[in-house]
Amino acid sequence: MFPEEPVHCIEWARDKFEKIFVQKPKNLQKFIENVDFIPQSPQEIKTLKNALKWLDKKPKNFNDCVTFARNKFQKYFNNDIKQLLYVYPPDSKTKEGQLFWTLPKRPPHSTSFDAKSPLHADFIVAVASLFAHTWSVPVPEDVRTEEGKQKYAAMADKVQVAEYTPNKEKAAEISKEVEESKDVEEPKAAGEEAKNEGNVDVVDEEVVNKLLDDLEDKLAGVAADNLFVTPEEFEKDNDMNFHIDFIYAMANCRSACYGIDQISWISTKMKAGRIVPALATTTAVVAGLQTLELVKLVKNLDIEAHRNAFVNLALPYISLSQPGAPKETKLTEELKVTLWDRWEVKPPQGTSATLGEVMELLKSTYKLEPIDIFKGSKPIFLKSTMNTAGKAEEKESLLKSQVKDALNVGVSQGYVDLTVTFSRIGEEKLLAGVPTVRLLFK
Repeated sequence: MFPEEPVHCIEWARDKFEKIFVQKPKNLQKFIENVDFIPQSPQEIKTLKNALKWLDKKPKNFNDCVTFARNKFQKYFNNDIKQLLYVYPPDSKTKEGQLFWTLPKRPPHSTSFDAKSPLHADFIVAVASLFAHTWSVPVPEDVRTEEGKQKYAAMADKVQVAEYTPNKEKAAEISKEVEESKDVEEPKAAGEEAKNEGNVDVVDEEVVNKLLDDLEDKLAGVAADNLFVTPEEFEKDNDMNFHIDFIYAMANCRSACYGIDQISWISTKMKAGRIVPALATTTAVVAGLQTLELVKLVKNLDIEAHRNAFVNLALPYISLSQPGAPKETKLTEELKVTLWDRWEVKPPQGTSATLGEVMELLKSTYKLEPIDIFKGSKPIFLKSTMNTAGKAEEKESLLKSQVKDALNVGVSQGYVDLTVTFSRIGEEKLLAGVPTVRLLFK
C-alpha cells in the first residue's frame, strides 16, 4: 500500500531485499544446479525468465556493482515515482469525484541522485556490496569508511541512467492494480515487476525450449567455477553484512519521496528484524530451556537426551519432543557430513604455512580436491582464474604466500574460518553440503 509511516517503508525495503538478493539468486541457482530441469508450469517458466535476467546482470567487478546500485536508485526513487504521478497526478480524482491524494495517502515526489547526500551514498554502498557478495565479487575494504562512501557515490554519479519516459502499458497496469485493491495498495515497483513476469496461461513448449537454449548459451559463456551465486539469508544481528544498511537506506529514501519522517539505523534494525519486546516471563522460560539444552551439550549427552520445546504461556501450554538426527550428506564412500559439522585442521607450521601447504593438508585429510577458497565474501584463491593463460606466476606466488599474509591473520589470532569448495579427486563437479573449514593456529 501507499506508505503512511516509516514502518511501511521498512516493510517495502525488506520485501525488496528478499526479491533482489534472495529469490532472484535462488532462481538462477536452481537452474545452474539442475541443468536438466524442464519447466512444467507457468510459474516455473516465470522463474526461468527471471533467472535469465539475473544472469544477464552478472558483474565483472565492483564498478559494475556500483552501476547496478545507481540504476536501482533511479528506478525506485525517480522513474517509478514519475510513472505513478503520470497515472495519478496531484490533482487527480476518484470515480466518486474525491481527490485521489487525500490523507493518509500522500502524493510522492521524485528524488534525483545526489552524490553529496550521506543517505544516497549509504544506498549505493549497501546495494553494490550486497550485489557483489551475491556474485562473489570482491568488496573493497574502504566501503565502510566515509572517504570510501564518497568515492563510490561520486562514481555512481557518473553512471548514465535511463531517464523517465511515460509508459502507457505500465500506466494501465497501475490503474488496474489500484482499482482492484480494496486498500488502494501501491503496485509493485510501479507495475514493472508485473510486466516483467508476464502472463503465461499455457505452457508453450516452443517458448520453453527457446528459454532453455538461451540459458544453455549464456551458461556456456561462463566458466562453471566462475559462476558462484550466493543468495543472501537475512540476518539482522550481523552489523557488517549490509543487510540492515540496505533496509535503512532504502526505507529512508522512500520516506523522503513521500514526505515521511526519517528513521534511525537502530530503529530500522529493530523493526526490520520483527523484534517485539517480550514479556519477562517468556524470556525467562526460553532462557531456562536453552540452559538445560546447553548443559546436555556440555556433558556430551546423546541426541536422545535433548528436547525441542514448544511454549505458549497464554494458554498455558508446553510440549517437549525429541529432535531428529541431522541429515547426512555423503561426500565420498567414506566421508559423510551434517549441517552441524565444521572441519578443523591445524597446519604444523601455524600461520607460517603457505596457502599451497594448507590446500595439500585439506586434500590429504579429507581425500577431496580443494577448488576455491573464500574468507567471508572475499575470494582468496579461485582455481578457474588462476588456471587461465598468463596467470601461472601469480598462481605460484599466491600458493607460496604464507597464511598470515594471504588471509590477513593477526599475530594473536587463534583461528580463521574459511569457505572452501571441493570436488572429488579427479572430478570437476563441486560438492554441495561441505562444512566450513576452520584453520587452527593455537
